[in-house]
Amino acid sequence: MASDYAGNLVPAGIRRRRVGGYVGLVVAIGLFAVLLLTGASRTWRIVLFIPLMISAIGFFQAREKTCVALGIAGQREMEGGGTCPLQQDERAAVSAHVTRVFAESFVVAALVTALAFVV
Repeated sequence: MASDYAGNLVPAGIRRRRVGGYVGLVVAIGLFAVLLLTGASRTWRIVLFIPLMISAIGFFQAREKTCVALGIAGQREMEGGGTCPLQQDERAAVSAHVTRVFAESFVVAALVTALAFVV
């Protein structure tokens, strides 16, 4: 059954979040490689959480068509740039998606960071 949730991002915004997800992932992989190659203590691997969180937020925002920051502010992107307020009837749906994006991103980043400790 298809959902009629439209999100608060335009197609260009979705692409930007997806690119941000890839950038965060590349940074995390590069940082992990540097930590391994330099023989840094496993404790330093906790810093991977930051780029992994950025990556996960980017990918989940793109998937859900929902920007966390705009959702918290009660805004949506507009074609051609800029933002406008969400309609009252959209706020609850966007808020639910914001919560889901943030929670899923946190869990994925935490799990992958934990995995990095055992590698």
